[in-house]
Amino acid sequence: MTVKQKISSLSAALILLLAVLGFLQFRSVAAVDHVWHHFQNNAQRKQELLTEIKSQFGYGGFIHNFKNHVLRGTQKYVERFRENEKLMKKAIADYRKLPMTSAEQKALARIEEVAEKYGRAIETSVRMHADDSTPAEIDKVVKIDDSPAFAGFKALTNEVRTIRKACSAGIRGAVSRMHTLLLVTGLALALFFTFFFTILFQVGRRLQAVHAMAEKVGSGDLTAAARIRGRDEIALIASSMEKMTTAIREMVTRLVKNAENLQDSSAQLSRTAEDTDSRVSEVAERSNTVAVAAEEMSANMNNVATTVDQASDSVTNIARSMEEITNNIQGISKNGSEAKQITERAVEQALEASEKVNNLGDAAEKIGKVTETIIEISEQTNLLALNATIEAARAGEAGKGFAVVANEIKELASQTSNASIDIKESVSRIQESTDETVRQITDITDIISRTSEIVYRITAAVEEQHGTTREIARSVNETQEGIVEMGENIGQSSAVANEVASDIARVNRSASDLSDNSRQVRDNAAQLRGLADELRQLVSGFTI
Repeated sequence: MTVKQKISSLSAALILLLAVLGFLQFRSVAAVDHVWHHFQNNAQRKQELLTEIKSQFGYGGFIHNFKNHVLRGTQKYVERFRENEKLMKKAIADYRKLPMTSAEQKALARIEEVAEKYGRAIETSVRMHADDSTPAEIDKVVKIDDSPAFAGFKALTNEVRTIRKACSAGIRGAVSRMHTLLLVTGLALALFFTFFFTILFQVGRRLQAVHAMAEKVGSGDLTAAARIRGRDEIALIASSMEKMTTAIREMVTRLVKNAENLQDSSAQLSRTAEDTDSRVSEVAERSNTVAVAAEEMSANMNNVATTVDQASDSVTNIARSMEEITNNIQGISKNGSEAKQITERAVEQALEASEKVNNLGDAAEKIGKVTETIIEISEQTNLLALNATIEAARAGEAGKGFAVVANEIKELASQTSNASIDIKESVSRIQESTDETVRQITDITDIISRTSEIVYRITAAVEEQHGTTREIARSVNETQEGIVEMGENIGQSSAVANEVASDIARVNRSASDLSDNSRQVRDNAAQLRGLADELRQLVSGFTI
């Protein structure tokens, strides 16, 4: 039964009880009023009329006036007698109008009979006084026995006394019943207020338990429980609060786990960024080596071009400077071999740089996956914070502390998501730079390979010229054409070497950008780790 139903039932019972007791009390008061009216209309009225009858009959009444007339014979006593008689008859007539017993009727009849005798006797006394009879003579004639009248008065007095006693007994009974009803009313009210204050005490104690639970939950103890059983409103509120606390406790547990996962992921991201920075430094060193080799190859190509120019200028003196040409051809062959070795090293280093950059791309892809995991965790954290905000709103005033914590968690999740998005964008830029670097290194490798082929052809041509020195003497024109072709090839080789140097410079710049991005990733990872620590500090205030 709910508190409302209990109070309503008690109130209804109290109203019904008061209605019944009020009805009984009304009947008791009505009974007292009836007895009192009966007393006033019968006993008191009869007493008044009986007193009037006695007054008009006895001393100072018509008997007294009758005696005075017998003794004195004056007319005034006759008149007084008639007046007393008239008033007595009127009182008797009024008495007869009231409810009477047979004893009262007999008593009145005896009184009236004696009164009639006195009426006849006063007439006799008047006649005898008119005949000049003496009072003694008159008294002997009109002597009347008064005892029946006084016996009647006594009977009437006893009847009035009996009525008075009956009325008094009725009033006492009614008053006693009223006292009993008042006692029952007091006991009923005492019983009602006992039940009422018992229910009030139970409600207060249960509300105190709910308040204590709310205080504990508000201070961060999510293990608090009211432990209230029942099906009333307070039990339903306590059950709802326990369910809400359980949901918040599960949410905080998930937040703790997510914070730990976020911290681990940020540490892994930091390590990956450091590894990326290290690999980028290695790529930069390798690209510097390739640049030095390209510059050396360009210098060699310039030397070869100078030599070819000298050979072109001295073509008319070939016959005369054959030995010098042979030496120059040997130098060219030697430089060609060195250029070939340099280009082979450049190819190997470019391939190695390509492999390193590929590894860097793989590392950046791992960073992207970790960042996506962090974003998912942040979104889940944000969703949990939103659920916490909803649960707190359902709790009303008891859930305001949870709403503030949920908003703080939501803001941290948003900051984490934004930092993760920044990291993801940086990683995307790293991946784009890595892909561009791989393509550029591939182009460098192709250029170096073509340069190697050109150098190889140059070396073969020099060897062929070295083997056909005699033919050079006979074929100056052919030699001149070969020298022109060789000059073009050397110019092409020099241009290729310059392009290689330019590409390597771009590789260096890309490596520098990649290093900056790696440092930014490391900084973002540190910031993410700080957010994870702050999140753990927030949820550490809860007891789960």
